[in-house]
Amino acid sequence: MADTERQAITDLLIRYGWAIDSKDWELLRGCFTADCAVSYGNGASPHPDGVARFDNVDALVAYMARTHDPLDGCLHRMSNISIEVTGRDTASARVYGDNILVLKTHPDGPVYQSAGYYTDELVKQDGEWRIAARRYTRVWAQGNSKVVQPDS
Repeated sequence: MADTERQAITDLLIRYGWAIDSKDWELLRGCFTADCAVSYGNGASPHPDGVARFDNVDALVAYMARTHDPLDGCLHRMSNISIEVTGRDTASARVYGDNILVLKTHPDGPVYQSAGYYTDELVKQDGEWRIAARRYTRVWAQGNSKVVQPDS
């Protein structure tokens, strides 16, 4: 894979974090395929039943907007990006995520932080790399997980 392709994938993975942190839901939508399969959590998660799963970009973006719009701020820091070419227009990636979410007025505490890694399957569609499948494995978390549960 050419360095320009690796850079395009790296930019995509970082853009995901920027999209959420800036609450730019159209930018986030552009990071994924329409029929993406996404799973956040591995049982150690603030999501109902420990896991949040989505089988299309509309459901994913709606969830992200609902859970992040109320926040005062958030930081999704991506690092340790590893990319493997799996085909002409396919690749896989693994990237660390350190995520801080802040809701200053929450009575149970203003901050929730989690760290883990994303495992991605990527495809190139119409000349652009997109995430077709994503799984987030949480390794560690602390703070008030209720800041990302707007219905609690």
